[in-house]
Amino acid sequence: MLQYEIADCLTRIRNAYMKKHKSTIIRKNKFNVSVLKVLAEQGSIKSIADVEGAPNALKVNLSYVNGKPSLRSVKVSSRPGLRVYQRVQDIPPYKSGLAYGVISTSKGVMTTQQAKQAGAGGELICIVE
Repeated sequence: MLQYEIADCLTRIRNAYMKKHKSTIIRKNKFNVSVLKVLAEQGSIKSIADVEGAPNALKVNLSYVNGKPSLRSVKVSSRPGLRVYQRVQDIPPYKSGLAYGVISTSKGVMTTQQAKQAGAGGELICIVE
C-alpha cells in the first residue's frame, strides 16, 4: 500500500517523460483522476483512459511538442507529513504565469488561477511547469 498515491502518480509520469515513453500506467482512484483531468485540460498530458482488463489502472498518454515533453517539471508540495494550504488571497502566480499549481478546494480540484477566480483556497497539491 502506498502512503501518498498522487506523488507516485506524478513521479511515474515524470519518469515516463524522461524516458520518452508514449504512455504510462498508473493506479486509478478518484483523486488521481481529478488531478489528471486538470493536467489534461492544461495540456501537460494528452489524455487518460481506462485499461481493459485492469479495473484499477489508468493509461496516461503523454504529449510532446516538437519532440520535447509538454511537462518539464512537477513538484509535489503537499504530503502526508506536511500539508500545504493556501488562502485565496495568498495564491501567487508561479514562474510569472509560466507554471501553474494544482489545488484541491471545496469546489473540486483545479488550477491555482481557476481557484483564485472562483474565490476558493485549499490544499496545494503540486506545481507544474
